[in-house]
Amino acid sequence: MKKLSLLLLFSLSLSTIAQEVKLEKEERIHIEQMPEKARLFLSQKSLTENKTKRYYKEIDGDKKSYEAKLKIHRKTYSIEFNTLGELEDIEVEIKEREIPKEVLKNIKNQISERCDRYKIERIQAQYVNTSSTNQQEVLKQALKKNNFSKVNYEIIIKLKTKEETMRCEVLFDSLGSYKNHRKITDYAHDTHLH
Repeated sequence: MKKLSLLLLFSLSLSTIAQEVKLEKEERIHIEQMPEKARLFLSQKSLTENKTKRYYKEIDGDKKSYEAKLKIHRKTYSIEFNTLGELEDIEVEIKEREIPKEVLKNIKNQISERCDRYKIERIQAQYVNTSSTNQQEVLKQALKKNNFSKVNYEIIIKLKTKEETMRCEVLFDSLGSYKNHRKITDYAHDTHLH
């Protein structure tokens, strides 16, 4: 019954997807323009050993934040801070095979039951800083990528429903249960490190 409720919620949410739109704009900045707490966090040895780093001021609707994008061991990391420089989350770009099999199955089932066709464009493991964790613990989890009990999966998909074809960002919890989604507009593009 719980699974049916989740599927119904996901189905209803896809039919009203245009109501949640990702209006994200990123402006490249220098590290000196990041909040002081964010700069201090980014100065840790585990984050300074790589050469590819970019910094952004991000506006997503009414929300403003700062983001550092870097490569560590050939993986792309996005580290997001609020305007005070406090860590919000760390996202790590991953491959499908890095998601536990049952979780991936749940995610794909929920998407395929609601879309005629879809293509996964990108997957990120999202480690959120909550009041019950500290910034160092979130960083440790993200760098090790082995604590799947505290991770969300942010998936960019191109999908086709009976009404339209679109791209959207869908968020699933650590078990592969749907959390929320946003339609991606052309204005909302991600800047990747390559």
